[in-house]
Amino acid sequence: MKLLWDRLCGLFDENFKPRYAAQKLIMVYSQGNPNAQAFQTSFQTNEAVLKMFGLHVVDTILVTGAPGPNTAAKNKEILLKAYEAGKSA
Repeated sequence: MKLLWDRLCGLFDENFKPRYAAQKLIMVYSQGNPNAQAFQTSFQTNEAVLKMFGLHVVDTILVTGAPGPNTAAKNKEILLKAYEAGKSA
């Protein structure tokens, strides 16, 4: 998450106003916890903060029960969802 917040700094000016017109984005999360609701509060908070920077979350993709970094790469359903989300954004 720190990398995300560090990258957000360029999106706003010294008065914390968005520098650019509204942009669409897709949030992708991977978690070891199999409960999809476990971190929903964090995801909603992230979306609210991103909205303040002029970013509009059009979709959220969540991989649960991910035991390693390649879990999503082996999941055709998730890959298709990501592809479709990218096409529609």
